[in-house]
Amino acid sequence: MNIELVKKFKDALAMELKEADRVPAELSSFPFGSCEETSKMLALYLSDNDISDVVYTRNNTISEMSGSGVHYWVVVDGTWVIDLTAHQFDECDDDFIVSQSSDFHSNYELESAHIADINDLDGFGSNDISKFYKKLTIRLKNT
Repeated sequence: MNIELVKKFKDALAMELKEADRVPAELSSFPFGSCEETSKMLALYLSDNDISDVVYTRNNTISEMSGSGVHYWVVVDGTWVIDLTAHQFDECDDDFIVSQSSDFHSNYELESAHIADINDLDGFGSNDISKFYKKLTIRLKNT
């Protein structure tokens, strides 16, 4: 797993969120409520950079947590958990997680896994996320 590639994405995402003229509503309170779109973009970026067996996953809590419900993250090679938004929850102190074993993620069970596709970034007739992602990838190429 290329942890440096994940860090590069995370840092570029933080800069784009800070400097963008317009941030899509789904990302405006990052990390809160932005796990699905962030995971889709990260999975797409990793796949586009020759990381194989990348999916973004939808997961449901199986324990009592402050943010119980659905949470998304990326899985690589069926073993690496990559979560750039886990720090929205009280139970997670890490800024981001790249791990093959995570106590935080053991509180969830997998509901579904999806291969990232640029066409999945936008829903409900909006293309805000794909526009944001394109600007993000330009930033990534320039770093």
